[in-house]
Amino acid sequence: MSLSKRLCVALLPTVLLLGLGEATARIYYWYRHGFDARWLVAIFEPQRPYEYPVTDRTYTAFDPCTERDTTFPRNSQGARGKEWSLEKPQGTLRVLAVGASTTYGVNNQDHETWPAVLEAELRQRTGRPIEVLNGGVPEIRLEGLISQLSTRWLRYRPDLVIYL
Repeated sequence: MSLSKRLCVALLPTVLLLGLGEATARIYYWYRHGFDARWLVAIFEPQRPYEYPVTDRTYTAFDPCTERDTTFPRNSQGARGKEWSLEKPQGTLRVLAVGASTTYGVNNQDHETWPAVLEAELRQRTGRPIEVLNGGVPEIRLEGLISQLSTRWLRYRPDLVIYL
């Protein structure tokens, strides 16, 4: 028997077990959520909209894992963290962090988001003034992110843009 046939025969039980596990999980969530067919298609879909604004200075997100709401403060730019000035301070390295909910930090306090941790770490290691602006937007797609870069974020004149 050739090597490729032996690999296929060896991997077949693993593929079958993974398929059985997937089917079991979907049926479990379908049953647990009152036979709602959406749970057969996307088992981690929240039962209500993921994002709904409370005010223009806060953001509230529903976390389907913990099944609770979390509210975050927002600055006047609608982003996480401290206020941003359009004018970059002299000698400051300005980094713009962009991405979706991981960058925004939907499960973190302001000082625990990865852009805030990066800023603290870079300041400590380099000893120079550094700003890391958190431009994360929960559930944003790449095309929306590109649009926001040109219409919203690039006016802050970052020296570097990091996408996660």
